[in-house]
Amino acid sequence: MAQKTTNQRTRGTTIQGRPLQNYARFGAMASLFVTAPIWMTDEVIRALQPLGNLDTSIAVWISLLCLPLGMLLVVSGEPVLRSRHKHVGDFAQLDAELGPRMSTLAAVAIIIEHISTFALLSATMSFFIISAFPQYISQRIVFALVGAIAAVVSVAFDKRRYTKIASGLVLVTLTVLLVLIIGMIGASPYFLTTGSEDLANVSREVASRSDSAGRILIALFTALVTAMTPAILMRHLATDLAIYSKERARSATASMVALTFATGVVTVGVFTNVADIDSGAFLLREYTVFNALRIIHIPPVVLAGFGFLLFACTFFAARMVLDDAEKVAEELSNFSLLPLHISRVLSLTGSNTALLLVVAIGILLLSDGEFELIIPIVVASGLISLILSRLAAWLYWRRRLRHEGHSHERKTMKKAKLVALGGVIVSFIVLIAFLIADLKEGTWVAALAIGLLYIVIYMIRSHYLYYGGGAGEKTVSDPIVPGRVHYMVMASDLGPVVQRAVHWIQATRPYSLEVIHVDRGGDDTAQQIQRWQDLQLDVELTIIEATSIRVHQSVIDHIRRIRQDNPNRLINVVIPHVVFNYKIQNRVHNAELRQLRRALDKEPGVMVTLVPWSNDLNTSLEMGQ
Repeated sequence: MAQKTTNQRTRGTTIQGRPLQNYARFGAMASLFVTAPIWMTDEVIRALQPLGNLDTSIAVWISLLCLPLGMLLVVSGEPVLRSRHKHVGDFAQLDAELGPRMSTLAAVAIIIEHISTFALLSATMSFFIISAFPQYISQRIVFALVGAIAAVVSVAFDKRRYTKIASGLVLVTLTVLLVLIIGMIGASPYFLTTGSEDLANVSREVASRSDSAGRILIALFTALVTAMTPAILMRHLATDLAIYSKERARSATASMVALTFATGVVTVGVFTNVADIDSGAFLLREYTVFNALRIIHIPPVVLAGFGFLLFACTFFAARMVLDDAEKVAEELSNFSLLPLHISRVLSLTGSNTALLLVVAIGILLLSDGEFELIIPIVVASGLISLILSRLAAWLYWRRRLRHEGHSHERKTMKKAKLVALGGVIVSFIVLIAFLIADLKEGTWVAALAIGLLYIVIYMIRSHYLYYGGGAGEKTVSDPIVPGRVHYMVMASDLGPVVQRAVHWIQATRPYSLEVIHVDRGGDDTAQQIQRWQDLQLDVELTIIEATSIRVHQSVIDHIRRIRQDNPNRLINVVIPHVVFNYKIQNRVHNAELRQLRRALDKEPGVMVTLVPWSNDLNTSLEMGQ
């Protein structure tokens, strides 16, 4: 028995030691990065245009520099994950350490980052179609809009299998990418012998402080910021920590570091082989990777298939971003950064993704489906949220360290504090590069969007901060205690719903009870009186004539008459209502009851009791009896 227990313990330890608990979802999230080296090549080389024919070789050095920077940025996320407060993400920690203003700014930055990332992926889908079929280059914005709409429409379909399809597609796409670009192109000796010489020439030009030195330096920073975009997007892998095993923070960090390293190595390989092709033949600086494959005579059918795989991966990546956006909206609502009822309505009706689609379409139309405007928005919003989260984590672990006396815990906390500080430094380095880079148009759009959204969300946040703790309530010295409670059961008809509500209220031994029926004209009132006599409910039936088209106004007038005769009497209005399986049925059938509830909220001395009736539930109860 002892041996069996030891084996069971060993097997349990092995299972918990796995970094991933949901391989399919992690593989689906990896679709965000497997296609990045292809579209990023164009943007980095375009940023390095002032370098002339040295742009492709310097792009390789930029990708090599971004590899350790990206890994440091990802590693610095472990202290943030370890200090998370339950299910509310990073916002509780940000609010506690940096205050409500900074937590609101971080929330705004994350919202903008999700929207701009979705727009970036939509533009990427169009980019891959045009890369495979250059004859449709004039329709690039159309393909981007169609891809965005298709991703939003796909949210309505089954969510259980698409992660497995996406993870399998990622593996196939990565294999084809490695075979086509790294396997079939291959590294030539040209770059190995001349790459360092090109870097030395650029360094001497920048150090000479000539007229072109400033333009070259700005181009280098622009390329650096562009190449860091995938590392900034790595935070999406930590939105849902259920992907990882029991030690969430360590497993998530290890998985993200591995994916960052793999993405960086593939990016270096792509850039290196593009530089090799450019060294031997003239290479167009637009749709660079596909043009390089055409130079080495890859058949058009293969290019079309490769473009389709890249498009499909990007499509699933856009779908994953939409899922993340829903989780972020729930976290914002839980932390009073969005109105809870608005977010619930948006989530139930699917309007949250539709709203995200509208804003993303606006960004796509403004940028004409190009990356130059979208990338600065992604980078600016991502860097703001990264800097604030790392800074909050550093302050959190510093505060914890002051009150911790255990040597082992202090060592762990010092390590977490140091890693978080490293993340702040790396984020600031990238931010400085972003401010120097030539990305003025996109930066202004990002600043304007963040500023406007910050004002709106901070007003919401201020309302909850002020009224959430009862600050808007006036203290009274003598609390009013009602003398009697009078119950009024609203009844459009005396069916089973109203009958059960009457029996339930009678079980509470009320002081007085009456059933209210509003006479709208016709013979309905006579039918209800006859039914009341037949049922013998032993309760008073009051008929109120409808004085206007608003039926609830007649009820309000009746309540006010009772309150005028008995000012110290509390009126409890009982509203029986039917609960349907479909939201549209609930909205239509119970519309008048919702109007009555809103009107009663403004009446003094009135409380409302809801008695729900579900046909499915009551049918099952009857069958059980």
